[in-house]
Amino acid sequence: MSETDALALVDAYLGAVAQRDFDTARRYLSDTDFRYVSPIGRYDDADVFIRNIERIGPILVKMETRFCSAQGSQVCHFLDVTVSIAEYITYRSAQLTEVADGRITRMEVIFDASDYQRMFGE
Repeated sequence: MSETDALALVDAYLGAVAQRDFDTARRYLSDTDFRYVSPIGRYDDADVFIRNIERIGPILVKMETRFCSAQGSQVCHFLDVTVSIAEYITYRSAQLTEVADGRITRMEVIFDASDYQRMFGE
C-alpha cells in the first residue's frame, strides 16, 4: 500500500469517527491484527474498541486535522478534537496509525485524558 493510500484510508476512518458513523469506522480496522493504545484504554479487539469509542459520540462536536504525514505504512495525525463536557473544550492529540493489507492494524493516541477519566472513570 502506498503512503498516499495509507493516508487516504486513515483519513476516511477519522472522517467516519468525526461523523459518528462508527459502523463505517469499524470497516477500516483489521479483523484479526488490531491494537489500540491511548491514555484511556488498550484494546486488542476492534469490535470492543468501536463499542467503547461510541461513548464519545454524544459529546463529540468536531474533529479537525492540524497536520498529517505518511511514511511507508505509518500515518501520523495531529488533531484538534472538540467535545462538549461542561462547555466546549478542544483537545490536541497526536495519533500514530499503522496500516497493513488495506486495514488499520495499530493506533497509538496521545492526549490529556484527565477530563475523560473524571467523567468515565479510570
